[in-house]
Amino acid sequence: MTITTYQIRNVLKVYGNQLKKRANLLDASIEPVQPPSDFVDISVEARRKQVLSQLSNKIVSELKKEPPEKGTYAKELRHQGDAKPESR
Repeated sequence: MTITTYQIRNVLKVYGNQLKKRANLLDASIEPVQPPSDFVDISVEARRKQVLSQLSNKIVSELKKEPPEKGTYAKELRHQGDAKPESR
């Protein structure tokens, strides 16, 4: 009886696939040990301050990104500069 290389490769391929499936099943059934996570509970006022701080930081960073030529504040300044002061 002759065993071809094709048959040997096929057996090794099937064996490798079965090992992978077995390893995946074992990994899925065993829960990984994780260190306990810290839990922090903050008050409503502290959370409100944190959210306001984050929003203000985001707004300031967005305003810094916009060039002054395109900003409405720069347009208002130009408009005020064009207006002549009233003489009494």
